[in-house]
Amino acid sequence: MTKYYYDDPLIAAYMCREFEIRFTDRHGGEIQPDGYTTLEFVYPDRKPEDYLTGNHYMLDDFYIHPDSLDIFKPKVGDRNCDGWEFSGDGWRKVIRINGVIHVAHSQKQPIEKRNGKQFFTPKEG
Repeated sequence: MTKYYYDDPLIAAYMCREFEIRFTDRHGGEIQPDGYTTLEFVYPDRKPEDYLTGNHYMLDDFYIHPDSLDIFKPKVGDRNCDGWEFSGDGWRKVIRINGVIHVAHSQKQPIEKRNGKQFFTPKEG
């Protein structure tokens, strides 16, 4: 099974805040940001004293929780920087060639904007 992840804690915290994505560590334990103003992620089921005594794991990758994977499916209005927009039945791009307007179609494009907000596609691994 392919796992999707971010390796940047800033991007993970942003995607959690803006799109309510949930995360796990590499072993499947759920993690969450410790507030939205910090880049520290914590385990919600651990006690604060676990962190004070050093009984915690170093997080290097932030894996997308299985319940959050649907958010990466294209939605109507999604866009990317190359001018593609998702219309419900696929991606389309209006282009002008020699003064004639054409509509190009594609089935797969990266999502880079959703609802006017930056959207980061996770890595696969």
